[in-house]
Amino acid sequence: MKLTLRQLTTLSGLSGAGIVVLGSLITALPYEGRYGQSYSLLNHFVSELGEMGVSAWAPVFNVSMIAGGALLALFMIGLALLVRRRLFVPVAVFGVVSAVAVTFVGLFPMDQLGPHIVAASTFFTGGLLLTIAFTLYLAFVKQPALPRWLIIPGALTALSFAVFRYVPHWVKPVSENLVQDVGDILSILQGPDRPPLQIYALLEWSVFFSIIAWIALTAWAIRKPAQNANTKR
Repeated sequence: MKLTLRQLTTLSGLSGAGIVVLGSLITALPYEGRYGQSYSLLNHFVSELGEMGVSAWAPVFNVSMIAGGALLALFMIGLALLVRRRLFVPVAVFGVVSAVAVTFVGLFPMDQLGPHIVAASTFFTGGLLLTIAFTLYLAFVKQPALPRWLIIPGALTALSFAVFRYVPHWVKPVSENLVQDVGDILSILQGPDRPPLQIYALLEWSVFFSIIAWIALTAWAIRKPAQNANTKR
């Protein structure tokens, strides 16, 4: 059976998101850190799952980032072809850049810190711009060819990106264990006494779950043509 563009786009979005989640889960369960600690969303960063020499199943995580990112890039391209509106072009561009950055996070794990930081920073910047552009498109374009209720997950995801990127820099630390700037992350990772709660790590995981939810909801929402929408069927 030949798949349509709509079916391929839906499939690439759902499978890309699913691969990233599955790879993270498989890697996190047997994880054991430098000092024998198990993995916790409360004080471990996402990229620690792919750190070679520390994370036993790091190759699984890194491959899932590479494969998942490639599928998500196809999802964004397919979405743009379905919408077929010039005003949607920035959404597609930011989406493809973010997805490609995910693949580079897998290609350059934490033990290759320089390129890894570039890839991760590109993802967080691109993801913020993507979800803002997506939400604004749905809010202000007449007959946007996508369900308008996607404004809600789009706005919430944009908020999670913004909070992660900016709030830790604005909030005055109430405790050395609660709020940390990016420059302090390495000292936390290398020390034996990791704080039980690391806000910056927790905010990063909020971005992870919100962007996965946004992708899944968007992919599911486009599985059928919207009524009175100018889309390619």
